Amino acid sequence: MFLEVILESMKRKLRLSENPSATKYEVVKQDEIPPDECPPNQMQQPKSKGGGILCASSRKRFYFLLIITGVVLLWIGIYYKLLNHRFELPEPFRELRRMFGDGPSKNRRRFRESETENIEEVSLHNAAILNIVVVACKDRVGQAITALKSATLFTKYNVHFHIFTDKTDDKKLDNELMTWPSYQERWMMYYIYPAKYPDMLEDDEKVDWEELFKPCASLRLFLAQLLPTTDSVIYIDTDILFLKPPEDLWNLFNDFDKRQAVGLAQECGKGQEFCWYSKGPKKARHPYVQPYGVNSGVMLMNLTRLRRLNWEKELISIYTNNRLLIRYGDQDILNIFLNAHPKFLYTLPCEWNYRPDFCYLGNHCHRAIKNGIGILHGCRLSFQKPKVQPEFHAIYEAFKEYSFEDSVEDKIVNVTKFVFKKKFSKTTCGQMMNSILMFNT
Repeated sequence: MFLEVILESMKRKLRLSENPSATKYEVVKQDEIPPDECPPNQMQQPKSKGGGILCASSRKRFYFLLIITGVVLLWIGIYYKLLNHRFELPEPFRELRRMFGDGPSKNRRRFRESETENIEEVSLHNAAILNIVVVACKDRVGQAITALKSATLFTKYNVHFHIFTDKTDDKKLDNELMTWPSYQERWMMYYIYPAKYPDMLEDDEKVDWEELFKPCASLRLFLAQLLPTTDSVIYIDTDILFLKPPEDLWNLFNDFDKRQAVGLAQECGKGQEFCWYSKGPKKARHPYVQPYGVNSGVMLMNLTRLRRLNWEKELISIYTNNRLLIRYGDQDILNIFLNAHPKFLYTLPCEWNYRPDFCYLGNHCHRAIKNGIGILHGCRLSFQKPKVQPEFHAIYEAFKEYSFEDSVEDKIVNVTKFVFKKKFSKTTCGQMMNSILMFNT
């Protein structure tokens, strides 16, 4: 319609130029007006000396279109500045958002078809979905957000976060995750579930399991039932940080044999007799994975195979028969189960669950020297309290304070290296970790 008004204006200009004797206020006779022209009672004065003339109705249409255009442009501006995380753009505008809407984060995400000619790379990266599960109850939500942030910083794959929490009414997770570039670009999705135990447990049993070791920690043992349509997941505690792409860990599923269903790293390195899972009067009195147990803070879980095993029934029996011997809750239960069924266990490399035990009494994870740390696990409050393990705390603070508008190289890698050089050059963990921190930026 707007183009029609412009064409009519040009026609009138042409008619005036062909009849220079006509005055600018001259009214054209009724029989000289073409069918598509204005009636004489709607003729208006020209806007300028050389301008054409507009009908009153055409002029109204022109102003109406101008107002509509302004409102649309204003809406788009408000959307990008204030409300981008609240609404989904219509399909025609999504390409504009991908091209202009993500700012510096565009340089860190994996390629899309419109941004690379390497179709093989696009199909490889976009086809894979990494399912990552975290359980965050009580005051662990903020820590879980930092853990999930670290996963998005280094991955080039689609990521689905499955978050179990007792704070489903708390909007902290939504308010944070919806603002992330990975969510706005639609290659990260998240799902929030209530931290409820399956109905196979009686009500009084659910209370016991919920309070086992740490709040909701044992929920990880029931993921096969809680996520009935999901094939495989990476389970992580809230106190972990990815320092390498999570797909590198995910690809270890390919190393599972036909029977292995879970992958866990050793609790302690070789020669660590102080480990809970070792021989001694004050050590674990229940069976555990030899030689030094396994840690449940990071797990590869083939949920399809676990459902076939119906392992929850045996885990419940283990807890009932050994509850007085259990110190570390679900982790002890897993050790008892995997001691009895070692064929179901795939042992993860230690760099994928690197804990303070591996460095503060010397190097007890030799693979990390060659491959770097894949996941940093700040167990025993190593992330929260600087006096417990200051090196771990420093790295966690860098990730926690990081904003997606910043450079990972500047705000995480360089900051961490500077702090290690200044404060931890003489500590055992500082010297060890400074040589094996290999961020994949």
